[in-house]
Amino acid sequence: MQDSARNATTPVENALTWAITLAAVALLAVVLAYWTWIVLAPEPEPRLATQPVARSEPAHALFGGAATQVPGGTVLTLLGIAASSGAGQGRAIVQLDGGSTRVVGAGEELAPGVRLTEIRATHVVVDRGGRRETLELPKRISTPVQASQTGHQ
Repeated sequence: MQDSARNATTPVENALTWAITLAAVALLAVVLAYWTWIVLAPEPEPRLATQPVARSEPAHALFGGAATQVPGGTVLTLLGIAASSGAGQGRAIVQLDGGSTRVVGAGEELAPGVRLTEIRATHVVVDRGGRRETLELPKRISTPVQASQTGHQ
């Protein structure tokens, strides 16, 4: 009689056994479904090799440039200005058609028929076949600088 008392299980033990068994079966089903999907899934279509495109956004962010479309299809982007107090001494950093970047002074030709005529602190003036055009640096958004605390609270 003592042997039957030892082998008797309580309802809590039965419930725990069923819960563990159910969890193990569910885990087995998930693992089998995963590996079935891996084995039977269709192969992905091959991607075409693409040529990396050189981006000029880092230069725009650094100098804060704005692009301007001028007649003839040439896009001029003013990337930066190194102004000088002397007349005609400044230099402008201009990007042509989103590609080559040139550093030019007043009176120099940017592209065929496009000449830089004036360099100011915030803008430059270009002449395209007698038509004057202003390229401006965009307004910078300033953010307040917070003083760091030195451990005093």
